[in-house]
Amino acid sequence: MKKIKILFTQLFGYALPRKLTDQNYAAYVDIARYKGRNPNKRDRTAFSATEIARIANTDSAEIAKVVLMLIYSGLRINELLNLKLADCHLDQQYIDIVRSKTENGIRQVPIADKTAAYWQHFAQKGGLYLLEMDGRSFEGGKGYTAFKDTYWHPFMDAMEFGKRDIHETRHTCSTMLMAAEIYPAKINRILGHTGKTTAENVYTHLDISELIDAINKI
Repeated sequence: MKKIKILFTQLFGYALPRKLTDQNYAAYVDIARYKGRNPNKRDRTAFSATEIARIANTDSAEIAKVVLMLIYSGLRINELLNLKLADCHLDQQYIDIVRSKTENGIRQVPIADKTAAYWQHFAQKGGLYLLEMDGRSFEGGKGYTAFKDTYWHPFMDAMEFGKRDIHETRHTCSTMLMAAEIYPAKINRILGHTGKTTAENVYTHLDISELIDAINKI
């Protein structure tokens, strides 16, 4: 926002002396009221225990398996869609995220006991990418939209959950981990968040077994 405000100021600084405008409208752009908060933050609702149980009762459908995999891993949807089978270590119960939008997103993510069979289900297909449904994968720029329109929205409608944001699965995982009183450094490591302290970011070394134990508490 600061960069946009600077750009506005520079544009009007150029335009005023050249009589391209007669007023500096950049002066009316107020970003101070947004200090300390994100004005674009979306309100997200975690899936309830009842909703999760309903999804689990329909796990014969592949999309239900995927939703539960997301909830019990905290993965970003694009991390799952772009996950290659070669980066899945199912016998050791974890996966490697080798590409992410943040540095901390490069991490090992534990697989919960509750969803281990679902990961095996997709792995047995033997494709290049783990997630293949109806003979197609969803990697790349258009994969997210295709997955949402073909599977996510129809499933949410069928379950009568309304217009749920796919990122609410990640929010659900975070919420359940906090409710289980998991140490914040472990939550950040699982979700790929930046820790709030130097100790969390630099000095905390967590073995994957500790993360598996943490995810199994939800």
